[in-house]
Amino acid sequence: MPAKKSSQSKKPPKKKKPSGKKKKGKQTKNAAVKKNIKQAVDNIPQMIVREIQEKKPTWDAYTQENTPLYKSATYHKAQRKRKAIVWMGVGIVTIVICLMWFFNISTLVYDTKQKPAQEKQLLNIANQEIQALFAGTVSSITPETTPTEEDNTADVSTIKNTLSSILGAFMTTTSTSSTVATTTTDISTSTTP
Repeated sequence: MPAKKSSQSKKPPKKKKPSGKKKKGKQTKNAAVKKNIKQAVDNIPQMIVREIQEKKPTWDAYTQENTPLYKSATYHKAQRKRKAIVWMGVGIVTIVICLMWFFNISTLVYDTKQKPAQEKQLLNIANQEIQALFAGTVSSITPETTPTEEDNTADVSTIKNTLSSILGAFMTTTSTSSTVATTTTDISTSTTP
């Protein structure tokens, strides 16, 4: 028996090389398809024009069924009347605003004339205080009543009491915080088997 060839030595089938000759059947079909496509593309604008002419919209398509094309004289009268009412309202509101503005200005002028100007008084007081400072007389600035000895001792004793209570509260908080700090350092850990 002849020996079988191993599968490793098999060669893959060879691909067919295209021959230099072209088939005429395919060429004529491709040329005919190209010619049909070109004619279809050339006919597209003519087809669009025909479609538009056939379905040309009419004026009736833009109007509603029950509305007339031209508005009647009563409609125009009503519109003129509405505009006149609006303008009349705007005019009345404008006149009311102008009257209120005029009334406000007249009240302001009247009040200004009736009341004496306080700015002059304030300016005179400030001028006197500045002159007193430069002249060395401070008595016009300081109050005329001076505290007595009894008032001074009462104020001093009140201040001492207040300070002692504040210091006492401060000392208590510092001693508490130091105690807390020492107790945390005294804690030790032990492990028992």
